[in-house]
Amino acid sequence: MYPKVNINYQNGALGQVQEINDGIAALGIICDISAATDPELTSGTVYTIYSLADADNKGFSQIRYAYAQIADFYKEAAEGSKLYVVMSAETTTMETMISTDGALNNLLRAKKDVKFYGICRNTGDSYTPTYTNGIDSDVDSALARAQTLNETLAGLQQPVFGLIDGRDYQGTTADLQDHSGSNNNRAGIVMVTSQNVKDNTNTTYGHSAAIGLILGRISDIPVQRKISRVKSGAINASDMFLTDGTPVSEATNDIQAINTKRFITCREFTGLNGYYWTNDCLACDVSDDYSNISYRRPMNKLHRIAYETYVNKVDDEILINADGTMDSMAVKELEGLVENDVQILMVSKNEFSGFSVHISPSQNVVSTGELVINAQPTPVGYSREITVNLAFNV
Repeated sequence: MYPKVNINYQNGALGQVQEINDGIAALGIICDISAATDPELTSGTVYTIYSLADADNKGFSQIRYAYAQIADFYKEAAEGSKLYVVMSAETTTMETMISTDGALNNLLRAKKDVKFYGICRNTGDSYTPTYTNGIDSDVDSALARAQTLNETLAGLQQPVFGLIDGRDYQGTTADLQDHSGSNNNRAGIVMVTSQNVKDNTNTTYGHSAAIGLILGRISDIPVQRKISRVKSGAINASDMFLTDGTPVSEATNDIQAINTKRFITCREFTGLNGYYWTNDCLACDVSDDYSNISYRRPMNKLHRIAYETYVNKVDDEILINADGTMDSMAVKELEGLVENDVQILMVSKNEFSGFSVHISPSQNVVSTGELVINAQPTPVGYSREITVNLAFNV
C-alpha cells in the first residue's frame, strides 16, 4: 500500500433541515370565464401563478373579476409567491366547488404543498339568491363543507385552513350567525371587499369579498403573525367596504358587532391612514385552542414537520429493556429528531416561544406496537388590547 493520508468529509453533523414554504396559497374563483378565449382559460384547470405579469401572460386579464382577485393577492404578496388558481363556471356554488370532485377540492388533494386557500364567487344576472342568517345561504354551506374537507386533509397529513367569501351580506348584523358558538376551527368567513374587487364584481346580488387580498397578506407574513398586526402596515387597498356595499368608514359599530360574531372584517385607527384587519378569527369559539389563523398556522406547520420527521420511523426497530420498556438512549434519539427540526424551523424564527417533546420510556411497544410522542409548543402571545392608565403624579 502506498503511504498517504486520506481526508473524508462526513455529512449530517450540522443537523440542517429543509426550509418549508409557508406562503403557498390556492384560490378558487367562481365567475363567467367565457371571455377568456385568447389564450383560452378553462374550468377545472389548475394554473400556477408567480406574479401579476404571469397572470397577464396566462390570459387572466380577460376575466375582470378573476384578475381583480389575483391583482389584490400580489398587492400584498411578494412577486414570486406561488399561487394556485382554479376556476368554475358562474353557476357553480362555493359548496359544490369544495365538495367531492369539485375543482377546488381536486386542487387541494393534488397540490400537497398548499398551506391555505380561499374561495370567492361572482354570480351572474340570472342568479336567484336565497338568504340564511342575513347572508347568501351558499356562504354557510361552503363554510361547513370547508371544515369537513380540511379535517379530512389533516387526516391525510395535509393540514390546511380555508377562507370563504362572505358575499351578499344583507346589512343586518343581528341576523348573522354567531360563530362564537360554532366549531369551524379550520375555516373562516371574510366579510369585506376592496375597491378593486367591488369595481369588477357584478353587484346585482351583493358584493364579493376581497379573498385575494387577505390571502396575499397571509402569504407574506410568518405563520405566527396576525394579519391585524398594526406594525405590518395598512391593507394595500384604496378603499374597503362590507359585502353589502357599505364603506368601512361608515360602519364602525356594525364592524365591532360582526367581529364579535367571528367574521373577518377591517377597520380604521384614529391617526393612521388606511384600513387594517380587525382580527384573524376562524368561525369558532374563542376558547378553542385553534380559534385564530395565528394559532392554526403554526400548529399546521408543526403537524407537517412532525409527520415528515417520524414517517421514516414507521415499523423501525426500537431497542427495549428486559421488562419491555424503551431503552433510554432510544427515547432520547426519538425525542431529538423532531426537537431539532422544530427548533431550527420554528423556535429560532420566533414562530413558537419554546418547544418540548416527551416520550414516556414506560411504554411497552412490544405488546402494543404503538409509540406515543407528546410534542408541546409554547405559543407566542399577542397584545390584543392595550390599556394605558393616565394620572397626575402629585
